[in-house]
Amino acid sequence: MNINLRTHALHRAISCRNLHAGLRIAVSLAAAALALPASSRTVYDAGKAFNEAGHNKNAFGVWSLLHASGDDLATTSAFDTTTGGTSPLVGIGGSTSPWIRVNSGTTTQISDGEEILPNELYLHPANSGNKCDIVRFTAPEAGWYSANVFAHDVSKESSGSASSGVEVSIRAAGNILVSKQRVSLEDYASNNPTHRFDFQMPVRHLNVGDTIEVVIGPGTAHSNDATGLRFIVTKEDEGAFYDSGIALTNNIATTYANPHGTIANGAWCYLLASIPAGTDLAVWGPSSFINAAGSRIGEKAARSDASSQRGFAGASSGTSPYVLVNETAAGSSASTSASSQSSQIAPCELHVHPKASDVNAWPVIRFRPPASGYYSASIVARDVIRGKPTDTPTPDGVHVYLLVSGTVVTNVYISAETFSSTAHLTFESSLLVANEPVDVAVFANASASSDATGISAIFRRENGAIYDAGKSFFADHAAGGRTDSFADLLGGGATWQLGAKTNAWCGSQFYEGLTSGGVASGSKKWWLQGRFQSWTEYPYFLMITNGVASADSSFDISADLFAVSPYEFAVRPNDPGYQSSSPTIKAVVPSDGVYRVRSYVRDLNNSGGDGVQASVVANGHVADSSVIWRLATGGGLFETALGADRLWLKGGERIEYVVDPLTSRNEDPTGLSACYEICDASPSARVINIDFGVSSSVAGRFSNHTGAGREGWSDWNKWNALRISNSTPAATVSVDNCREADGMTKRNVTLTLARTSGTVLKGFTSGDMPTGSALHNNWAVSTDASDTYTFTLSKLKADEPYTLYLYSAKGGAAGNASFTVGGVAKTPDETWNLRDTKVLARFDATSDANGQITGTFAAADANGGAFNGLSVVGEFPDYVPEAFVLVVR
Repeated sequence: MNINLRTHALHRAISCRNLHAGLRIAVSLAAAALALPASSRTVYDAGKAFNEAGHNKNAFGVWSLLHASGDDLATTSAFDTTTGGTSPLVGIGGSTSPWIRVNSGTTTQISDGEEILPNELYLHPANSGNKCDIVRFTAPEAGWYSANVFAHDVSKESSGSASSGVEVSIRAAGNILVSKQRVSLEDYASNNPTHRFDFQMPVRHLNVGDTIEVVIGPGTAHSNDATGLRFIVTKEDEGAFYDSGIALTNNIATTYANPHGTIANGAWCYLLASIPAGTDLAVWGPSSFINAAGSRIGEKAARSDASSQRGFAGASSGTSPYVLVNETAAGSSASTSASSQSSQIAPCELHVHPKASDVNAWPVIRFRPPASGYYSASIVARDVIRGKPTDTPTPDGVHVYLLVSGTVVTNVYISAETFSSTAHLTFESSLLVANEPVDVAVFANASASSDATGISAIFRRENGAIYDAGKSFFADHAAGGRTDSFADLLGGGATWQLGAKTNAWCGSQFYEGLTSGGVASGSKKWWLQGRFQSWTEYPYFLMITNGVASADSSFDISADLFAVSPYEFAVRPNDPGYQSSSPTIKAVVPSDGVYRVRSYVRDLNNSGGDGVQASVVANGHVADSSVIWRLATGGGLFETALGADRLWLKGGERIEYVVDPLTSRNEDPTGLSACYEICDASPSARVINIDFGVSSSVAGRFSNHTGAGREGWSDWNKWNALRISNSTPAATVSVDNCREADGMTKRNVTLTLARTSGTVLKGFTSGDMPTGSALHNNWAVSTDASDTYTFTLSKLKADEPYTLYLYSAKGGAAGNASFTVGGVAKTPDETWNLRDTKVLARFDATSDANGQITGTFAAADANGGAFNGLSVVGEFPDYVPEAFVLVVR
């Protein structure tokens, strides 16, 4: 059962591989989907293998079948190989339990009213209690493995006295990882079909010979305990894996610090989120963290009543809130007794508990990836205290929230008795820039009693070509480089350079000369890149030399929470007004193509200052911007992701990541990460841009806006003019024979704009333009929601996909526009450049058989709406002169 509780289409997570699919997210109560998506995984299916082996063996390939005659799982025996069952439900163990069967047919079979799927196992421990069946997988090679188990009761019962059901558990290397109290028919009287109980083992590393086992049992009576079982193990394809439990275990064995991290394990921090009563839990974010001094779960702690687990807590004794870890070696086990292990924390599993005295204080596990890339996540949360509804106070479970870059992706409720004991949260193939946070938060309900929660959180970075400024700088300097300019040693051919600009708006001017580099004086942890080899001269760039998360008060980097992560730049601007005030990372792109850019910026100091403004600049055009405020003035932990998708750049053009000061440089150290990827190295699609509202008295084909649009940022862009005149109004206006963005390539593409009632109305402003661009200086006006326009693009290729970018801004504010294309309605929901709020609506559309795309525009409300222009991207027919006449003789 795969339950998608909530899909949150984050614009920042749109993949260049699938630009309009968004972030693929699933939460399952033991999902049918495998733990982590990949392109070349090896899948092992126990039932399928048993079937293919002739369903008559105890051992076949990587699988073996065992039976325990007590709950001491170290003492096992093989099944009797006597054939049993009735075809196609056949197997071994004869006619008396213990036995194991498989549906060897190709269709679903019914046993006692229950469905048995093709290749599904079903088995029976014994006719009397305290017995176990074991299905064992043995790893044939070292690697990262995940497991999924689906179990359900196959025996119908006429009363509740026949059986209390069986326990189903997953064990890895001899330790219980995931356990369910009962798998049994819950409604004895009505004989309704039972639930399928689903479990996951999160991805973890196994050596050759390590095992994963599913244990069915023990129980007090087994007369009606036939259990359906699917057991699937997946060997994940290779990539960089980051395991929260391994990271904390390694940290405790070395530095024992919060935060902590290395390039190998990623950066981790354990926080406390303060959620005021009545807060909408669907929209809380990083600003909910209380001030830095109280945000960390800061005490090094151990709990003697939890097998001496260690980690961080409200007090050294392990008082809640806490995040602890079972440091037990992966190959050992405290006990082989199945019953005694039912609520154990597995080796390298986190043991998390909310704050008992304040249910609105949530423990948070934060992961910062050390390098930019596409990431997937596998998070398993489970109730490890089996409270009963009759207990006082009544155990009411917890909600577990998953956030990416401060946005709630999804949440799930877990409780052993009242809902489900186990839940699985995942996200797939999402581009994250280095240090962009992923959070797992645990929230108590009305009471935090009996709310201990087991958390396994593993993240994987996929292999792929992501060009990361910090990673390249680290590699260059580790190889002996000491200049501000360095090649991308990781491939891709880009040239990176550290320097400064006056500000993000100063065009192409980039000041080189940050050539004094090396290990900073007085500290062997840092590389310094600046005009002088001193951190008192601004602007400067710093990076950790040893790849271990660190802080340093001599750079005003606060040591209590804001450790600089591996591959992260710590930058500081100069006071505004200087030619080189703003530290800037510049990438000169290697080839023509469509690019995707991402950056992450965060406050590294909690003692004041007025903050910075960060921008991404594509070939002189500001793509996006956000202000990062200091804790002292903003009241919370502030950081943000910046980005721009589908930037069309020519080889040799530039991408810049700029950090501007506000009123002063005081206490402005800032974490900066930057990366890009090439989405299409040889883009075949073309761009036609059309600007609305140019006066009819202006001669020429083109508008007075010749700059970039959202698609196609190069300086050679030119815009066709759709002329609207209020002095000689018309019900329909059009522009034909539009040219591509180079201003030269002719096409026959035509745009027609018609007002349903009355004549086309132009709006204009002679003052400050909403985005600093002449594109938004004129527009077609809709006065209210009933004032509708129809626009038609014609002379396109028939039945061809196109992307439309519809611009709407008015009077310095977001346009109150509503657009409909192909039955899809949107208001502007994307930014375009610096001072935008939401001024752009993007549509995917397919032309009809006549080569036309038609849409509508109207104001979204009584405040009026603006339609400033559009871009259409795709392949266009060859130009044919309009006066051309073909004569056939």
